[in-house]
Amino acid sequence: MDYWDKNRRSMSEALRTGKLNDEAVAFVTGTAMPPNSANSTPEPQPAPSAVAEVKTPASTSTSAVQPNVSPIAPPGDLLGSVQGTVSMTFRLPADLSARLIRVSAERKVRRERPFSQQDMVTEALSDWLRQHGHAG
Repeated sequence: MDYWDKNRRSMSEALRTGKLNDEAVAFVTGTAMPPNSANSTPEPQPAPSAVAEVKTPASTSTSAVQPNVSPIAPPGDLLGSVQGTVSMTFRLPADLSARLIRVSAERKVRRERPFSQQDMVTEALSDWLRQHGHAG
């Protein structure tokens, strides 16, 4: 299809068409939908008659916006309370990487734990840290 002969219109003109519901206008303008209307099926509503009437993020009240901020733990507490796993990147010699992959596959076939590369590296690094006086 060729659209070269079609008239282009600005975003503000598109918002005045009356074919956009509140959810669509909120998406385009970047404003948050009220919680009760986000769960219900939106009814087609006429778009605002002027773009100036559309709320922008700057015009929303600060009490309605709650940033997702976690409290920061003091550095002393952080080391003792970390749980779960974190992603880290290391460069290993190619032969060590190949051996790790081979041993991991062999142990997995024999169903001998640890067989995942992650578990094997975790165990080896934990042993090394313990042997060098860095027990956690």
